[in-house]
Amino acid sequence: MLLATSLLSLLAGLLTWGIAAQLLRRRLFPIIEATKHLVKLDEKTSRTLEALPAACNDEIDELVN
Repeated sequence: MLLATSLLSLLAGLLTWGIAAQLLRRRLFPIIEATKHLVKLDEKTSRTLEALPAACNDEIDELVN
């Protein structure tokens, strides 16, 4: 009985962790992409202004653009 409870608790924890990680990854995707784009702009050392890519239409997109 103790083994079954432990295994179910472990399974529930792993499932919760996986879902939370997926939700965070999806929510933070625009910020990660904007950061990658800014690094590429810095590597080019160009002084021209370029718009950052818009991935979605929400609060994070408003912060990025």
